Amino acid sequence: MKIGSVELNTRLALGPMAGVTDLAFRTVCRELSGCYTVTEMVSAKALCYGDKKTPTLLKLGENEHPAAVQIFGCDEPFMEKGAALALERSGADVIDINMGCPVPKVANSGDGSGLIYGMGHAVYTMSDPRAVVLKRFARDMAGKKGMLDEFELFETVERLTPDLFHSVTGQEKAMCANVDMYSGLVYKMMDIPPELYTPLFAIARIVGWCAHRVEEVYNPYGRIIRPAYKAVCPKRSFVPLEERG
Repeated sequence: MKIGSVELNTRLALGPMAGVTDLAFRTVCRELSGCYTVTEMVSAKALCYGDKKTPTLLKLGENEHPAAVQIFGCDEPFMEKGAALALERSGADVIDINMGCPVPKVANSGDGSGLIYGMGHAVYTMSDPRAVVLKRFARDMAGKKGMLDEFELFETVERLTPDLFHSVTGQEKAMCANVDMYSGLVYKMMDIPPELYTPLFAIARIVGWCAHRVEEVYNPYGRIIRPAYKAVCPKRSFVPLEERG
C-alpha cells in the first residue's frame, strides 16, 4: 500500500489513540508486528503556540519509519502551519489529520468528527433529494468499478452519524446526508484527479454564491444569507474583463 509516495510494506497499522499510543507503546507494537505506526493526536494550535508538552508527543523512535504524526484542528491557517511544524520537528513520513474523534470537547469545537462533511443541511432535514439521486448513481457505479466496499463505508457513516451527532451535541434535530456525501466518491470513480475536486465544487456554485453575496450587501433589512461567509483571498483591485490577460 502507498500513502502518496510513501511505501508501506505491511498490512498492519496501529491506529492513534490519545493517552495510549505513546513512543513506548508504539515501539513494542512495531517490534512485535512490524506495523505502520501513528502518534497520539497533537493539537495544531498547540504546535503553533509552542506548547511545552507537544514535543514529547511528536517524538518518533530511532527506527520508526515509515510513521505518521496525527494532528487535529479546524482552522485552516493553524492546520497548515501545524502540519509543517509537525513534519519538521518529528521527521515523520506522513501527516495524518484526525477527522473521527467523537469526544465532546474535541468535536464540539469543530475538530475531529466535527470535520466530517456531507451530513446535515440548513434546508433539507429529513432528506436531500439531490443526495438521494447521487447515492443511487454512486451505488450503481461502485458495483461496476468494484468499489462497493468504499460505497458501503460511506453508507455506514451516513447511517451512524445522526445518532452519534445527537449523543455528542445533545441536539435532537433531524439530520440527513447532503449532496456532498457521495460527491467525492463519484469523482474518484470517474478518475478525476483530487486536485480538481475543489475547483469542480466551486465552479458549480460561483453564480449562486455571488447572488447571495450581492443580496446580503444590498438587502435593506440586513438579512444574512450565508452566516459563515468569509473571504480569505487577498484584496485586489477589480480588473475589467477586457483588460484581463
